[in-house]
Amino acid sequence: MSKNIEQFNDIFPAEYIEPQYSSFNLYYIVAIIAIIIVTIAVYFALKKRVQKSVNSTLEDLKVLDFSSNINKDKLYKFTILAKKYTQNREDKELDYILKTISKYKYQKNNPKIDENIVKQIESYIKNAT
Repeated sequence: MSKNIEQFNDIFPAEYIEPQYSSFNLYYIVAIIAIIIVTIAVYFALKKRVQKSVNSTLEDLKVLDFSSNINKDKLYKFTILAKKYTQNREDKELDYILKTISKYKYQKNNPKIDENIVKQIESYIKNAT
């Protein structure tokens, strides 16, 4: 029996075989590429949606008619649409126009609006791109 044990000692010790992780690495790379592609697709879809919203707002602004019967409702609508059109961009011309029309929006009666302000509003709408 001692001979059998010596025979076992002559055999090479069992080596630890590491598992192959290369297939998992491939899955990680494919997952990262898929995430990047989805992120880019969502970005361009949102960008297109925002641009479409801006264009529709610009069309609504151009439909406003300030040539006759200017009232507070038109001024309110202009304010809302112009702010939506600029979307958090600084626009000094719009800020100036909004400051000047604010006194007209909050009066009880429909006041007569100065022609210079009407021309500024029409010029702003015409120059908006």
